[in-house]
Parts: sequence; C-alpha cells; structure tokens
Amino acid sequence: ATLEKIKASKPKIVVAGHMQVDADTSGSALDYTATYLKTFIKEMKAAKDSAALVTAMKAHYPKSEMDVALNIGAKVVKGEMKWG
Repeated sequence: ATLEKIKASKPKIVVAGHMQVDADTSGSALDYTATYLKTFIKEMKAAKDSAALVTAMKAHYPKSEMDVALNIGAKVVKGEMKWG
C-alpha cells in the first residue's frame, strides 16, 4: 500500500535504501520493488527454511547483488534470527 501511495505521487527519481550501483532510479523502480516483495512473500510461504528461500529468490533474481540483505531477511522471516 505504501508503494502504491508513492507511485501515485509520480516521482521522477527513486532512491531505494538497498539498491545496486546501476539500479534504475526512475519511478519504474517502484514496480521492480513491488514485484520483488510479492515474489519474496510467495517464496517465503513455500520455503521450509531460509536457505530454500534464498535459493528461490536467487533463481528469480540471479543478477541481484543484495546477498547480505537477502540472507538476513530470509533468516528473520523464517524465525532463524531475531531482528531489532
């Protein structure tokens, strides 16, 4: 819902907190983020553990260079690591 509100404001530049050096900074970056999050949630539900989730996400996004964030996020959502 938050991404939809941001998209509605039609930003010309989007600077994500976690982005690759050559990442798109146009408003279309919000579409990528929304799709990534939907994929993550779908795979999170199907994965038995964080390793399976990481493997699934890397299959969807093989060029992503956010391994640290993906590994931590997967461990947190699968209950293998506490956050905060």
